[in-house]
Amino acid sequence: MPPERSPRELLQAQLAATLPHAPDLVLVTDLDGTLLGGSDPWRRRFYGWLQAERQRVLHVFCTGRDLASVARLLREERELGLGSPHLVIGDVGSTVACGHTLEPLPLATDPIEARWAGLPERLLRLHPAGSARLAGGGPRPRGDGRRHPQ
Repeated sequence: MPPERSPRELLQAQLAATLPHAPDLVLVTDLDGTLLGGSDPWRRRFYGWLQAERQRVLHVFCTGRDLASVARLLREERELGLGSPHLVIGDVGSTVACGHTLEPLPLATDPIEARWAGLPERLLRLHPAGSARLAGGGPRPRGDGRRHPQ
């Protein structure tokens, strides 16, 4: 029987780019007003530093944006030198994706999906205004077929 793989090995197997082996820093950045703040020259220097330190700094985007919006941002900021992060936590925390491919990582998203299944409807029924909210808004399907809270 093969040896059991560590959580890190399981995660790395789902990523297109290699994680730093022993990062000196884990940098989790919001996007709007944080990573995207500052002048173009400042952002160009900071993005260059992120790329130069990629094997020492594990970079994670943490944003309310969906993955399509993150993809647009990466295209728009590429000329200033912004590269892909190692990981993206998006959709208000309901998606964890490879920063290089922006593909959701089953190791992280499957447990979220399992816990989410049926939960919004059950929670909304507990609140007096819940049934009206569910009829009008409630959780909606996302572009990738998964559910997203409204």
